[in-house]
Amino acid sequence: PSVPTLHVGAHPTRRCPPYPYGRIMPANSFAAIRPTCATDRRRYSPDATFLWCTIMAYSASGNIDVTQSSSPFFVQQILQQICTAGAVLNPQLIQVIQQHQAEITVPLRQLLAQKISIHADENQTYARGHALVFLSSWGDDDTISILCDVLRRHDDQLESLYELLEYTVPAYGTQIIPVFAELLNDSSAPRASRIGASSLLSLMAHLHPLTAGAVTRILRQALPAPEQAAHHECELWSWIVAALAELRSKSANTQVRQLYTAGVLDPSICGRPEEFTQALNDTIYRTTFRDPLYLYEQ
Repeated sequence: PSVPTLHVGAHPTRRCPPYPYGRIMPANSFAAIRPTCATDRRRYSPDATFLWCTIMAYSASGNIDVTQSSSPFFVQQILQQICTAGAVLNPQLIQVIQQHQAEITVPLRQLLAQKISIHADENQTYARGHALVFLSSWGDDDTISILCDVLRRHDDQLESLYELLEYTVPAYGTQIIPVFAELLNDSSAPRASRIGASSLLSLMAHLHPLTAGAVTRILRQALPAPEQAAHHECELWSWIVAALAELRSKSANTQVRQLYTAGVLDPSICGRPEEFTQALNDTIYRTTFRDPLYLYEQ
């Protein structure tokens, strides 16, 4: 039988955890990151509409050419527009950001690096997500190191970034594998960040089959010996096992069964032992990656 080809995010066998992938984002809508919020808000917030009208008014008056301007005032207005837009960006704004990549890159890096309080306006979390989408689409050299620094700290508002990892970071290719392997093995990092790293590594192996062996070794080495497995980390171990199942890693079968026997795996995440064994015999799925900006397509 033919092997199905799926777009990133379409994981038919993946169980959705409470985090970091509690809400899988549809391929055509960045607004769907927080569906409970998106259903009762306007498509564009009043503040965002006002700012956009201000930019267009300056353009009409001849003070700013939105296709050529590089003035600090113009860049600041665009950045403010991003910070108040919410989940959806005006298509014209997307075009302007693209046209002014050189001027807006540094402010977007700063936006990505900011720490957001749990009491902050949700638009700030969306803005940080927008920054990651554009920077990864452009292949900005500093973005991955900034992102990993953010993922290592105990930020109150990281959920939106977790949901974007698989839609943005693969744009950098296989060079990110050792970077996120290091994050996976960083015991000081938030558990959810380490879980996100394991899922991202699994995805990279699907996107780049020649790396599957190396990724499998990374995941297996991240698992503890049964006698050393901490029960409070069972969620992390379970997601790593789920990633190994997705990669059909038969070499991990004995190691994983020992962890099942030790009682440190959560069957609601990685399935029961017989389900794990069955998954190893399933056909491995293929997936493709699209430019991160496709998230804004309607």
